Amino acid sequence: EYHVLFAKSDVRSSNFELKVKSRSGEFFDEGEISYYTSVPDEVIRLDAFGEIIRKHGVINWLDFDKAAKDYNNSEWFQISVSYADGRINARGTEHPENYDAFRKDFLALVAEVTEDARKKGFLDKNGDRPEDGK
Repeated sequence: EYHVLFAKSDVRSSNFELKVKSRSGEFFDEGEISYYTSVPDEVIRLDAFGEIIRKHGVINWLDFDKAAKDYNNSEWFQISVSYADGRINARGTEHPENYDAFRKDFLALVAEVTEDARKKGFLDKNGDRPEDGK
């Protein structure tokens, strides 16, 4: 289970919210982590996420909302991408075209950004903000 919210919040700072329950260890170590903090804009690399969104044609998912016939064995997803002129919302248990490739690229970048933020001292390994107030 992944909950990711990276958002421009103020001048030169962005919200970094991530909650993960990993069972596979595919992108994050198995277990639970959560981060809720503010980081400098360059830490979350919104431009790189924008590239992934364009690469996989997420604009075509506008208002996508479908349930698979066998929804008990399908991964629920919900994505909301906001930008200056609007918002793309998509959700469901049936996945739109390019979803698997998008998911892989997106979560790999989330993991990379998280590790980079940790190395730069904005997050500690337990998910709490470091005591020194960075």
